[in-house]
Amino acid sequence: MKKLLKAKQQHPKKKIFPISSLSYVKNGIMLQDILDGKEMNEAVTIVHDTNPNYDKEYFVDRGSSRIEAAVKMGFTHIEGIIINENT
Repeated sequence: MKKLLKAKQQHPKKKIFPISSLSYVKNGIMLQDILDGKEMNEAVTIVHDTNPNYDKEYFVDRGSSRIEAAVKMGFTHIEGIIINENT
């Protein structure tokens, strides 16, 4: 079952990403607001990289602590913005 962590931010390039498809820094730091059940203010920013040496093609540029908290709270999807595509 899909459980989505939404962002309050309005942005024309905002998309929904499965958390499992994202590579992010796992440092144990979690955003307390999400742990407290609040919505994100801003979507995470994501870099799209199709380098075959990487195991995933989406890397979180800003927002790893939001993703770690989302995972702990049982979210499976998160809103993000790809920052390096001209689409």
